Amino acid sequence: AYFLNDQISQALQQFWREGRAFSFLHITGENSFEQVRGFYREHAMLGSRGSVYSYFEDMGKAYQAADLVIARAGAMTCLELLYFKKQSLLVPLGISAEGHQEQNARYLERHGIATIIFEDEHFKENLLEAFNRGLAGLPRLMRPPMPLLPTRPIVLNGLIHRG
Repeated sequence: AYFLNDQISQALQQFWREGRAFSFLHITGENSFEQVRGFYREHAMLGSRGSVYSYFEDMGKAYQAADLVIARAGAMTCLELLYFKKQSLLVPLGISAEGHQEQNARYLERHGIATIIFEDEHFKENLLEAFNRGLAGLPRLMRPPMPLLPTRPIVLNGLIHRG
């Protein structure tokens, strides 16, 4: 989580410095919280437009408020993104079992609600570019509602492993 938290906070700081109009809620996890909060404090980014938490109790409220979500592509996160139909930038964990996070991200990408960014030597540039496109084009990013989930219950492993 350190890498992703670090890169996201740097990208947000760059856009903040450029005077972009946005607000953010950054949920770091316990291990990165103090470092990320310190970074945002150092750059005067916390307050009415910026918040950082190690854990956020009401994720439904967070998703409802979000226009764009940047996250890993774990099964629960992807199901929540589908449920709330939120545009996202997904960063699959490269060491996930059998590449399931990439498969999850590809599923959301095929349905028009995710852009995938891989952790490689071009990660920062790709994140900035995708984030910039996301901020600039939010009204046009969301496609009309699509039948993303079957009307009957699904087996989670089926969602994760089907391509």
